[in-house]
Amino acid sequence: MRKSDLSRWAAISEIVATFAVVISLLLVAYSTKRNTDEMETANANFLYQIDEQITADLSVNPQLASIYI
Repeated sequence: MRKSDLSRWAAISEIVATFAVVISLLLVAYSTKRNTDEMETANANFLYQIDEQITADLSVNPQLASIYI
């Protein structure tokens, strides 16, 4: 191989590697956003379950409901 062929292949491989890094960073950003959305949903569901449990406890126990009111 001549030196010019080698430098051309090196330039092409550098461009391909740059695209690979950019694509991998975009995938990491997408997965982080998706995980954040998933955690927010799980947290909201947990809060709703706690509220539901409190409401159920208040409806069963009249003394607790009078304290709450």
